[in-house]
Amino acid sequence: MEECFASLLYKHLLIWIDDLLLYAADMDTYLEKLAEFFSLLNQFGLKLSIKKSSLYETEVKWCGRILNNQGVRHDPELINTLRAMPYPPPQQQSSSSLCALLIGCERA
Repeated sequence: MEECFASLLYKHLLIWIDDLLLYAADMDTYLEKLAEFFSLLNQFGLKLSIKKSSLYETEVKWCGRILNNQGVRHDPELINTLRAMPYPPPQQQSSSSLCALLIGCERA
């Protein structure tokens, strides 16, 4: 994937496994990069899922984050899930719960 979209990668496109996020500072640039993106899809014989795709969004949830023109923040729904977790039982099980939580935070 990264090789296919090298011309857009990290300048106008982010990739996480099979999730793609095309972005631009203004609509003219977005339309230009969108045309380039579709051209690359065609060139490499790649297809998109219409059900999973959205265009012209000013704010998106992507990989557990909310991205918009003001920056990046954690998705409150995920934070609330962590807050709602029960406290771990004493000692023995708490170390495995903590380890799982730390791994999850590292990936986020």
